[in-house]
Amino acid sequence: MEEKIKIYIPNDVYQTLLKDMELFEFYKNDHSLNKNEFLNKLIVNYHSSYAESNSKIYEHIKNNLKVLGMSDTIASSNASSITEFTTKQALDLDNKKLDVVISMKPTKFSSRTFDYVESFLLNGSSMSGWLRNLLASYVRLPQDKREKIIFKENFDAINEALEKNKMLYFVVKNKNGKKHRVSPFALSSSKEELFNYLIAQEHGKPFSFRVSRISNITVLNEQCNVSKNCSTVFEKMVKYGPQFTYSLDENEPIKIKLTERGKLMYERIYIHRPPYSEIDDNIYTFDCSTNQVTQYFQRFGRNAIILSPENIRNEMFNYYKDACNAYCEQ
Repeated sequence: MEEKIKIYIPNDVYQTLLKDMELFEFYKNDHSLNKNEFLNKLIVNYHSSYAESNSKIYEHIKNNLKVLGMSDTIASSNASSITEFTTKQALDLDNKKLDVVISMKPTKFSSRTFDYVESFLLNGSSMSGWLRNLLASYVRLPQDKREKIIFKENFDAINEALEKNKMLYFVVKNKNGKKHRVSPFALSSSKEELFNYLIAQEHGKPFSFRVSRISNITVLNEQCNVSKNCSTVFEKMVKYGPQFTYSLDENEPIKIKLTERGKLMYERIYIHRPPYSEIDDNIYTFDCSTNQVTQYFQRFGRNAIILSPENIRNEMFNYYKDACNAYCEQ
C-alpha cells in the first residue's frame, strides 16, 4: 500500500500525538514536526500488540457465542461487531467528535505492515477506522509505555545486550552526535512515568541515557563488566530516579531544613521529588544524588536551606547569590 490514508480522530488524541512528536523529537530539517515519520513508526511498532489484544477479545466473545449454539460463521460475524463496539466504548470514541483529519502516506519501510493490516487484521473495518482505534489506544498508555513503542528497536537491542551481558555502541542525538561504547546495567523509567533511561558504565563511571535520544544502536560481541562501585550507584539511581546521575564519591547524606511552607511545597511538587530517608523535626535527610536535590529544591528559595554537606550548601548559596546579583544589575 502506497496511497495516502486519511484518519479522522478526536482533537484530544491529535494533541497527544503532537506532544509525543515534540517530546520524542521527530523533526524535519526545517524544524517542523515530521508527522508522517512518527505515525508510520507508531503503526509499524504497535500494530502487532494492538491486534493481539483485540484478537483475544474477539476469540473470547466468539467462543462464548458458539457455546450458546451459534454457528461458526454467525458467531464470527457477531464477535467482530461486538469487538468493534466494545473497543469504541473502551476508547470513548463514540462520545467524541472526529474533528481532526490526519493525512499520512506509508513509506517503503512501513508499506508491508499496511498491506498485512489490510489483508488480515481489519475484520470488516475500514483501514481509517482501524487506525483511528489504534491511535486512540496508543494515547491512553502512560508516556513511558508510549516511548517503548516508538523506540521499540532501541529497547529490543538494549534488552538483548542485558540478557547476553554484552556491550553496546550507540550515538546520542544532539548537536555533537557523541558516540558511546558502554556496559549496560539496566533499563529504568522515571518515577513520574515520563521517560525511560539506559543506566550504563562508561570509562569506569556511571551514566544515564534517555532511550529516545539514542540512535544507531548496536549490540557488540564483547562481554560487559560493571564495577561494584558503579553497581551500588546504579541501584540508587533505579530507586530514586534514573535520570539523575551520581559521582562515585557521593556517599554523605544530604540534610535540608524546611520551613512550614517548604514542607507544604515538598508535599505538592511531585515532579522529580526526591524521597527522604529520615525526618527529624524540620530537618529532612536525603540519600539521592546531589543533582536531583539541587534541581528540585532550587525553586524553594528561603523555604529550603541545605545544612550539609558543605560543598552542596555552598553550591546552592552561590546559585542564589548569582541570581541576586543579576537582578541587582538590571
